[in-house]
Amino acid sequence: MKRILVILLLLLLTACQSNDNVTLSPTTISEVYPGNIMDVTMIELIDGSSGERVKLENKDEIDRLINDIKDLVLEPDHNQEGRVGYVYRLALYEENELKLDFLPTSINQTYYTVNEQLYSILKELYTEKFNKQY
Repeated sequence: MKRILVILLLLLLTACQSNDNVTLSPTTISEVYPGNIMDVTMIELIDGSSGERVKLENKDEIDRLINDIKDLVLEPDHNQEGRVGYVYRLALYEENELKLDFLPTSINQTYYTVNEQLYSILKELYTEKFNKQY
């Protein structure tokens, strides 16, 4: 009986371990992009308040946006607890293949603090493309 109790206690302690050992480091969108980010052929903008979508398919417009945001440094948020909701979401495609789908504060299941420069660029873009204020 004691052996079963000890095993249950060990299982409980193992299950309660935290992931504080995970090292979070600053990154950029171009660093997390799987491949060459300049190969993007379409960007889908998603409005989190309405679900409305707008596609950017003009290569010059795509390249301008990518050049504006690709090297902005994103600092990991110390609080990595899950969140819900968003205002801005971007999906980057090469031809018809989705390569990266991200939020300005969440990429690949890692949360980042708000980068004011990125938010400013996206606010201006979304205001223009969705014809409403953000």
